[in-house]
Amino acid sequence: VKKRVEDADFGIGIFRNDGLQCYGTNTRIEQFPMFNLEKDGSFELRLKAFSLLPGKYWLDLAVETVNGLPVDYYTKAVFLEIYSVVGDVGVCRVPHEWKLDL
Repeated sequence: VKKRVEDADFGIGIFRNDGLQCYGTNTRIEQFPMFNLEKDGSFELRLKAFSLLPGKYWLDLAVETVNGLPVDYYTKAVFLEIYSVVGDVGVCRVPHEWKLDL
């Protein structure tokens, strides 16, 4: 960082190629303890279950102040293309189970 950032938060957004926001979160939403940025560093976020349906997506990365003002915002930082042999439609796969009583 070039100067101290008070009460910073890190965030991500996943957007479909047409601009639809599919998912977004940040350390503030997740109630991570408040922190200040004073020097270079890194963060790691592990997405444990990725349920996007086939399509093209972009990942945005952000560093913001606690009130949502962007300090650094990387639009379309990472391109994702999801493939699947399952024919579901929509944006994400919802865990489900069929039960037929015929």
